[in-house]
Amino acid sequence: MEIDTMGTYNMCHAVYPAMAKNNNEGGSGNGGVIINISMTLHYGATWYQAHASAAKSAIDSLTRTLALEWGIDGIRVNGSKCFLIGQFFFDFIFCRFLCFSQIDLV
Repeated sequence: MEIDTMGTYNMCHAVYPAMAKNNNEGGSGNGGVIINISMTLHYGATWYQAHASAAKSAIDSLTRTLALEWGIDGIRVNGSKCFLIGQFFFDFIFCRFLCFSQIDLV
């Protein structure tokens, strides 16, 4: 959880001063764009993934909150959900390859 949640939080706050300054100097209303990447894992229950579900939910909440708070500074904060990369990889490739590696899947 610390890497996902705190890493996202720390990186967003690290770039905020430069983006806000960019908006104030140019006056264009375009301070920059932050894209936080999450997953759809927390929309349902997944075995043994409580830590990942909590972390991704926190990232989604952080993204919405920062979009609200930093929009006035011309900073857009968006989120992207990687369903096919994350959930598909875990469910299909990981489970089928490792769980059935001893079975001929012809």
